Amino acid sequence: MKKLNTKGMTIIEVLISFVLIMIILIGLFSIVMSYRDKATKEALKEEYISFKDIVTKDIQNDILKRGLQKVTQVEPASSCGVDIIQCINLSFKDGTNKNLFVYDKQTVDAVRNKYIQYGDQKYKIRDDIPADSEIPSGKTALDYQSVDVYVGRLFEKTVVDNYAIYGIHISLTYLEFEEDYGIHIIAMTEN
Repeated sequence: MKKLNTKGMTIIEVLISFVLIMIILIGLFSIVMSYRDKATKEALKEEYISFKDIVTKDIQNDILKRGLQKVTQVEPASSCGVDIIQCINLSFKDGTNKNLFVYDKQTVDAVRNKYIQYGDQKYKIRDDIPADSEIPSGKTALDYQSVDVYVGRLFEKTVVDNYAIYGIHISLTYLEFEEDYGIHIIAMTEN
């Protein structure tokens, strides 16, 4: 009869096995977290692209279907609403008018309500800012606002021969991306 080996593993062998398994698990965890971060960024990019497409499509549909007559700067801009810095008015050949402006006040309450308004339609820029109860102490909603809105070139007009060329630009940039996800529309009318 043959005698069985009942020795088992030594403590050092168990410890080495445990360390090797932990190294492998840590490596796998870092790979999974890296892919999760990439997926989150890509989803955010898609959200901005979709936002830009929706707003641009609505404005372009009006320009094409109603026929753009002219675009003018609204003075004073505050006539479009409180805390509005720039506002433009699009006049159409069917006699309708629509204002376009951005509400971009940088206060804790206003960050949650940042939007672009075209006519009666409000397009909310960000919905992912946490509620006050979910924000860690020492931070505010402003710490989560990472979209910069630039309307310095909201309205441009160039006259060439007998045509007026209008540029409408609302730049939306996100801190982690280099791209501009804003609304940029060029339209031309006879002057």
